[in-house]
Amino acid sequence: MKIIHTISQFYMGGAQTLLLDISKELNERGIETEILCFSKGNNLEDKTRHLPYFNIIPSKAKLSTLRQNKYSLNEAKKFVDTFRPNIIHSHLFEAELITRAIDYKKAKYFSHCHDNMPSFKNISLQTFFQKNLLTQYYEKNVLLNLYRKTGGNHFIAISKDTYSYFNNSLPPDLNNIDLLYNAINFQRFLYSGEKKIRQQTLKLVTVGSLVHKKNQSFLVDVVRELKQKNIKVQLDILGDGPNRERIEHKIRDEKLTDEITLHGNVPNVENYLWNSDVYVHSATEEPFGLVLIEAMAARLPVVTLDGKGNRDLIVEGKNGFMLFEEDAKKFANQIILLYQDEKLYQQISQYAVKYARKYDIKNYVDQLISLYEKSLTEA
Repeated sequence: MKIIHTISQFYMGGAQTLLLDISKELNERGIETEILCFSKGNNLEDKTRHLPYFNIIPSKAKLSTLRQNKYSLNEAKKFVDTFRPNIIHSHLFEAELITRAIDYKKAKYFSHCHDNMPSFKNISLQTFFQKNLLTQYYEKNVLLNLYRKTGGNHFIAISKDTYSYFNNSLPPDLNNIDLLYNAINFQRFLYSGEKKIRQQTLKLVTVGSLVHKKNQSFLVDVVRELKQKNIKVQLDILGDGPNRERIEHKIRDEKLTDEITLHGNVPNVENYLWNSDVYVHSATEEPFGLVLIEAMAARLPVVTLDGKGNRDLIVEGKNGFMLFEEDAKKFANQIILLYQDEKLYQQISQYAVKYARKYDIKNYVDQLISLYEKSLTEA
């Protein structure tokens, strides 16, 4: 079996991390696997520069509702023709368009549904009155036709919420979806010692791009609530993005510069997890929540808002707590419960690491290979 994984860009994120872990595991098993990235933009160069199977071949798919669609595919097509894959597995929307336009009929195509891609949203009356929705509708139809042209498509949903979204959005002839929860390199994040909550300074950590849906400004309110209850607290925010300045302003306005630190993107996320007491997550939209599993592997209890996809990961009161409303006081109270009850903290910490072990990349790749093999035996 020969596999190509394609992705439109390689900036830090759950899709990129998973793709690296999948490709590494497949290659270590002797299954020829290449990563084909369609953009030069890459802030994970430290992780990719020495990988012999990581290739950057700039390619584009430019769709237009008024003009002819334009594709830049020659080099990518040459790469695919030379490698001759059995499986082409794409990640993120633009990679979908590019790989299907290449139209390599000797391969089975897989789409990794890392989120509820807006372009797959069903048509409604509102679609015809908003330009962006009309564009998305057009993109969906172009892609559906490309799926049919290449002989069908296999979709991998990463959560029950994502599965439901694509099940409702795809036409019957293309509704070929498998639910396969994302995975982590469990050994990388595993904290081998016993976790004991710090009584002098409670250390919280969160990881995610600083964008609106990740909602880190809510955690500033949570830290304020903890401080008002005379709990000495430190929150490390890992990640970067367009909302950084707004969050910095709020931290200063709330006089919490001693309690909250914005670290930007860091290469060693696991070190911060190992040196923390509780993982906190404020996303209002979360297709799955890979970082929650990483935190659990580091033996951290999780306190999170409901992001829909992460509902699959929280066993309430056993590996953490989920809140279904943005209430900073209630969120803080769940953290305080862990802080004040050492026995409960230990129980959740121990269960969390057992729970995370199920999501190890080795188990995941076993299931992924089965899906690939099944597709290759189809008529």
